[in-house]
Amino acid sequence: MANNLTNNPLRLDAAAAAAIISSPIQITSVVWAGGAIAAADTVVLTDKNGIKKVEFGTSTADDSKQQTFNPPLYSDGLIALTIGHGEVLVYWTGRQPTA
Repeated sequence: MANNLTNNPLRLDAAAAAAIISSPIQITSVVWAGGAIAAADTVVLTDKNGIKKVEFGTSTADDSKQQTFNPPLYSDGLIALTIGHGEVLVYWTGRQPTA
């Protein structure tokens, strides 16, 4: 499967060193789930300037994580730097983010 950047939520399952979203994005929630999550997996999301926005780690298999932001978390672009396993759902508000 590939990243789906056209809906809300964004569905991320592939990490990349380059920005997957180049426009500003207002993140309301991030959920990391999926049956393939293993112990010691990590997820790291940064903005396009390398500033860490979200980081999850697991200690057991299938240890889903969620973080909600109120007010929304502003990010100048988005890079899925690390996705160990599973799928990351990024819920957003405001203008449609662009790749």
